[in-house]
Amino acid sequence: MAGRTDEDRIFAPDFKQTPYWWEAAAPPAPAAPPLPERVDVAVIGGGYCGLNAALELARRGTRVAVDWTSPADLSRRECKLAFQCILCLETALGQGGRIAVDRGESRWTLTGSAPRLRIDPELWEALSNPAAAPEIGPGQVQFLLVPEEVARQHRRLTVEMSGQEIRLTF
Repeated sequence: MAGRTDEDRIFAPDFKQTPYWWEAAAPPAPAAPPLPERVDVAVIGGGYCGLNAALELARRGTRVAVDWTSPADLSRRECKLAFQCILCLETALGQGGRIAVDRGESRWTLTGSAPRLRIDPELWEALSNPAAAPEIGPGQVQFLLVPEEVARQHRRLTVEMSGQEIRLTF
């Protein structure tokens, strides 16, 4: 059937990623502690590997921040798209900054913030307008991959920019 994803074909139509008893008594969302203003390494992901890397770096005296909020089970495609968006955000944070990742019930929000953003308007136009044809280098290929993956997942990407923040939602 056209327009169906691999997940649609594997799971029952009423499949939910959360246990049924959460409908009556969902656990409270964990409160995220404030992150430091400056870090040497930001670990994106709170899984076993990410936390192990953060712990090892912290033992060596490295300033580390971990910032990733999401349900435990995520599809590989969703994570791939999130990481591609992170790469896009990193291009705007040339002088440092923070990237926060949040996965709600059905939508992702990735926010890059910094005192000074470095934005190439042609690259960012490619995210919301697949017909745009910016000149792309090897370190910017994610700007072409994100729209393709968004379309493959039948999602819609919104890009919001302000003076010190870029927010990607899909």
